[in-house]
Amino acid sequence: MEEVLLDKCPRVETERLVLRRWEERDLDGVVRMNGDPRVMEFFRSLNTPDESRQFLEIMMR
Repeated sequence: MEEVLLDKCPRVETERLVLRRWEERDLDGVVRMNGDPRVMEFFRSLNTPDESRQFLEIMMR
């Protein structure tokens, strides 16, 4: 069911924000985000680059 919803999710763009599906080009940002202690403050631990890559692969399905 989640895949169906994501497939139908349109791209939304304003002056300050773009909402779109995850793409391979997002990997560097995801690695930085998931390795930042301030971003991950309420998660169990920081993610390694490999864990971030796996996360992105799941989100792109």
